[in-house]
Amino acid sequence: MSELTIPLPEAYHPREHRDRVAGLIACRAPGYVTTRVDAESRTAWASPTLPGKVDGTLSENCRVQDLDTLAVRVADQGLVLSGADVPARSVTLARLTPAQQTIRSRIATRLRCQPWEVELAIGARGTGEVTDVVVTRWPDAGMPAAKAQELWLEVARQVVGHPGWTRRIVGQRVEMHSEPRPTWPNIPVPWDEIRAAPWHRLFLGHDEKQRPVWGDLTATPQAMVTGRTGSGKSVMLELMLCGMLLRGWDLRVCEPVKSGLDFRHLRPFCSRWATTRVEVAEVMTELAAEIDRRLAVMLEHGAPRWDELPEAVRETEGIHPICVVHDELESAAQEIQTAGLRGAELMRAQTDAEAVMTTRALYSRLLREARYVGIHLVLSTQRWTNEALGSAASGWRANAGLRIAMGRMNLTTLSTSILEVDACQVAYERAFGALGSDGDEPDDDPVPIKGRGIVELDYADPVSFQTPWPGTHAEQAAMLRSHGVPEREQMTLVPQFGPPPGFGQDAVKDLGTLDDLDLDLADLEG
Repeated sequence: MSELTIPLPEAYHPREHRDRVAGLIACRAPGYVTTRVDAESRTAWASPTLPGKVDGTLSENCRVQDLDTLAVRVADQGLVLSGADVPARSVTLARLTPAQQTIRSRIATRLRCQPWEVELAIGARGTGEVTDVVVTRWPDAGMPAAKAQELWLEVARQVVGHPGWTRRIVGQRVEMHSEPRPTWPNIPVPWDEIRAAPWHRLFLGHDEKQRPVWGDLTATPQAMVTGRTGSGKSVMLELMLCGMLLRGWDLRVCEPVKSGLDFRHLRPFCSRWATTRVEVAEVMTELAAEIDRRLAVMLEHGAPRWDELPEAVRETEGIHPICVVHDELESAAQEIQTAGLRGAELMRAQTDAEAVMTTRALYSRLLREARYVGIHLVLSTQRWTNEALGSAASGWRANAGLRIAMGRMNLTTLSTSILEVDACQVAYERAFGALGSDGDEPDDDPVPIKGRGIVELDYADPVSFQTPWPGTHAEQAAMLRSHGVPEREQMTLVPQFGPPPGFGQDAVKDLGTLDDLDLDLADLEG
């Protein structure tokens, strides 16, 4: 991209002297137009509208309908048809960059005109990513100003960029800009602030202005987290869990894929630890019974919510906030296939299938009812789709009012991770840059940004945030002990699922040798 960076003289005020800035660039770089001016750094960027411009003459018998053929012919020479005046027999060719050609084609499609009727320059401010588009020629056909403003806002946000883009029209010149992504701060975890926060405040990280980002579990009692491997999802969950433990939460971890390996340092502080599908179903069954118990206590005391019970009653009944964290959710939500299995394998699969069905049914109940009794769910997965989680995925997502998407995503993945894609795109662009299209693979990202994500709340606008590094596993455990977090005795769950007696033992009884049996074929005759 032939982009120039031009420092501005002290006498030039970028906002007050736009014409002088344009004149300066025209003198220093003929054929270039200003794509962006930064008042703070007193810097202007400029790019050519027609790089490698070549003027030519059309033949006498050339007609408008022949211009398509001409465009194909000059393309073989590395040129692009960039302007034509058939009555005047003049034509303009140029060597447009691929990005110029792509954006010009998109705009022409939206304007319902030919690509050579649009002339534009693009800028990147040294980032390699298109951040500015300036259209200097387009067939306005006497369009009213209000309609033009509406049209170009749509072009800026839906054709060229994303909902965070802006536009400015001066005469026929249209400027479209994306705000630069912020520089994200590296701030230590505010453990003391987290510990002093109310029980329902969930610390996630900091935004680009160093402000803490919190979730509110009284407003959005259940949370869902999506993020591929390497996105920092586990680190964000570690931070979240440590914050809960600091404030006396009863923590229960379900992780059947890696046996809770990512959170093993927190196991001494948890009351439940489920690492198989059957154990997960048992945790869910126990929680369903706990919902009924708490509802009975609330009914007895006329309290509509658990935290409105008298403190003495809460202490006597042992009613404190509970959080169930289920990482790699798809492992306990996908249907178990039993076709083709025999013997012990079939029995194990049938047991797992029963456990999965129970887990899915109880999760649906907990997402609806647990919020009132102080039981909260944090469900984490790499892909929040029906394919990964079964038919209940969309219902679970709708009932989880706190939705977190970690790491880079394409449009399809983002749309399955949150509810309002358009509203979240602005926050995503600020965190990661351009949102990939459906065909883009975020796994190909050469520079992963770990611990960065966006959070969608039912009660507020989406926000992008950066999770701070909570320390090594040993440091997290030491921090919890230094703050007096007690280690819990993990209760043994009463099995609700499992194989019948003798499962896994040899089903064939040893009959000994048959030499002493006095049998003859005549004995078998009927």
